[in-house]
Amino acid sequence: MNTSNKDSYNKKHLPSLIIAFLLLSNAAFSFSLSDSLIVHNKKSYLSSYLSDAGKLYSAPFHWTGNDWLKVGVLAGAGFGVYTLDDNIQHWSVANKTNTTQSISSVAEKFGNTSFTSLALGVTLISGWVSQNEKMKNVSLLALKSSLLSGLLAQTIKNIGHRSRPNSGDSKNSWHGPSIGGKHKAFPSGHTATAFALATTLSQVFKDKKWVVITSYSLATIAGMSRIHDNKHWATDVFSGAILGYFTSKAILKNEKKNGRKISFHPSTQFTNPALTVHFLLN
Repeated sequence: MNTSNKDSYNKKHLPSLIIAFLLLSNAAFSFSLSDSLIVHNKKSYLSSYLSDAGKLYSAPFHWTGNDWLKVGVLAGAGFGVYTLDDNIQHWSVANKTNTTQSISSVAEKFGNTSFTSLALGVTLISGWVSQNEKMKNVSLLALKSSLLSGLLAQTIKNIGHRSRPNSGDSKNSWHGPSIGGKHKAFPSGHTATAFALATTLSQVFKDKKWVVITSYSLATIAGMSRIHDNKHWATDVFSGAILGYFTSKAILKNEKKNGRKISFHPSTQFTNPALTVHFLLN
């Protein structure tokens, strides 16, 4: 599938993907949220991005021995994947077909921040219109998890500057710290976003197995699409999945610890309709 056909395919199916996302969201939000999210605290939603980002970036300074043990285990697993990067990349390129290309074009959207942010925005507005508090709360929480995981991914990308497999460079090609640049394979931002969203939904609806299975399946397929499209090495996808998972877990922990509940209200101040997001004090 050439670039023009791929772009046409993406535009054609974008509305269908958003509708599918909304249908899945409405089905999930018909169930009860976990009690940890139904609490109040007087803090602004936007300022919570700063506080949560600060905690995420400073987290290694507060890790215990058990935390470092987990890091060691994951690093060992990552090294194992690293040794297979070339074999996986060669196999993926050799077995690419028009069918796998079509599947990959759809799967990529579930980790594409532009698409996921748009879908979550539409879900948020849908929740506001239908007065579905559960839909509004989780939409904002999922949005924050995906955006902050993306921010962390970009930070790491700018530190390592690893070459992508489609550049022709080897998997061992790292260009070191700099701002900008085209070599940003490690980690996969798409995979980090997809797993951040999957983890948020899975934790909130953890008693609904179908939500957990569907969320992580879509996230996994999104990650695999990046290998299929020759945009990332397997190690990039593996690390992106870990980043997205633990970022979301940390944000959910902060929400519970700080007793936050996200609220979403219309405002008509100065005769111009607007939407205000804030936290409430019970």
